[in-house]
Amino acid sequence: MTSDLGSRYQRDVERAVERLGRREGRPGAMAPFEQIFAGGSRAQEVAQGAAPVVGVLCNFAPEELILAAGAVPLRLDLGHGGCAEAGGGVIGTEVCPTVRALAGARAGGLPFHGDVDLLVVPAACDAKKKLVQLLEGETHLMELPVTKDGPGARERWTEQVWLLARRLERL
Repeated sequence: MTSDLGSRYQRDVERAVERLGRREGRPGAMAPFEQIFAGGSRAQEVAQGAAPVVGVLCNFAPEELILAAGAVPLRLDLGHGGCAEAGGGVIGTEVCPTVRALAGARAGGLPFHGDVDLLVVPAACDAKKKLVQLLEGETHLMELPVTKDGPGARERWTEQVWLLARRLERL
């Protein structure tokens, strides 16, 4: 299943990039984004192995902080159906497809998903907290404030960023 899931994922990415490239009226400025989608420069940085790799699961993980720590941030969340299917056996089918896809990608041995030095998981939902409990390897859970303007939200966010900075210093 591992190699099948990996090859299926790679085929789906290649098809999606190809479809995007054929779209009528597609602006040429989209090419760099398509390269990123296809694996692009971050994959090359990871392959060089010169710096620690920090997997991130959403935009709440501050890439600038990861870069400042001398690490390579690598976005790992995805919505691949095959990965979500595989993840249903790991984390259960009652959670969202995104979290199931993450669990399936890790279990299925997709590139990079098991090879990060640290996985940063901003807890945007209870399912991501559960995912951290199930994952093996180095993880860092960021407890996000419930609202951005609520009482203590700014202080809580600042505390979480500092905790991540301290964790990144140990890489």
